[in-house]
Amino acid sequence: SASELGTRASAYAPSGAGGFAAAMSGGSSGSNIGVGKSMSKDKPLITFPDPGNLDGIRNKSQVVLRIEDLTFSYPTSPSPVLDGVNARVYLSSRVAIVGANGAGKTTLMKNIVGELEPNAGSIWKHHNLRVSYIAQHSMHHLEANLDMAPKEYIQRRFFLGRDKELAAMATMEMTDEEKAEMKVKGNVCEVLGRAVKGGSLCYEVKKVGTRAGVTSWEPIQFLKQSYVAKMARHFDEKYKASQSGLDIRPLTSAEVYSHLSDFGISTELADGKIKRMSGGQKSR
Repeated sequence: SASELGTRASAYAPSGAGGFAAAMSGGSSGSNIGVGKSMSKDKPLITFPDPGNLDGIRNKSQVVLRIEDLTFSYPTSPSPVLDGVNARVYLSSRVAIVGANGAGKTTLMKNIVGELEPNAGSIWKHHNLRVSYIAQHSMHHLEANLDMAPKEYIQRRFFLGRDKELAAMATMEMTDEEKAEMKVKGNVCEVLGRAVKGGSLCYEVKKVGTRAGVTSWEPIQFLKQSYVAKMARHFDEKYKASQSGLDIRPLTSAEVYSHLSDFGISTELADGKIKRMSGGQKSR
């Protein structure tokens, strides 16, 4: 039903034309949102995990993502691809981004997920919001691993409960200059905790030169240095992984087989090479 979409949903393989894309777009109201007809009434093609709750979000009309005056241009572009973009996303939002080729749809999505960094403006996301992005050309994550089996790829990418692809994003990866800032006396060198204090989101930080065991709590608005913001994002991702159980979820063969099965990947496919999979199978 529609009320279940906020916690758990499944997309079924439709018997007619359109495949998975049709399943994900099926219907605009009622119980068929995001669910197509199934060739097998018992087995969904893809089963989405329970995303959990967002701290402080008590109803579906509260904002969970906000974009303000976003401007972005590529180094080789004579003019901005995105200019003064404003948007709000609520827990109840179901959004389709429509535009001509080159209008900036993919660029906007990459800014939202953090693969690109805005030239101006801001993107605010709830600190527990988990964003997943399946790109139109999503194979770039797999290009360096085509001779690897899907099972092995999952085990390596999520080793120790962290997604290695996140650390490579522009809004997460530390530059050499930022790494040097982390060593300056008085600067933040580690983020250790997070809590809401006095109505403000605060982070527990350790600073260079302080005694062992001495930390301080700093409101997020005071952590303005770019490298500290990245450290806070790293902590947020670690915390979200912990809350979802990702950090303690075993990466045994049996567990990964079960996970891939939820996405319609059989044990036989999981043990074969990625390069032998179809485009749809690679996207899953």
